[in-house]
Amino acid sequence: MNKKVNDIFKLRKDREYDSRLAGVTGSYRFDVENTGSWFINVDDGKVSVSEKKADADCVIYCNEEDFVQIAKGKQNLLT
Repeated sequence: MNKKVNDIFKLRKDREYDSRLAGVTGSYRFDVENTGSWFINVDDGKVSVSEKKADADCVIYCNEEDFVQIAKGKQNLLT
């Protein structure tokens, strides 16, 4: 597994609340090519992260390099 990708999800997992996500509710799954799948549930700023492939409101599929750039805010998720 790519250490950078795993570290990014671990950091997110350690922060259970994000005030920037207050009012946001939804589930997201990141499928990172050749690395794994992570499920993120957001409920009014409360964030839970688990390494699993589950049904989600939004599924993002990308390679490791693009994921790291997206997570760092250096690449637009939609492009």
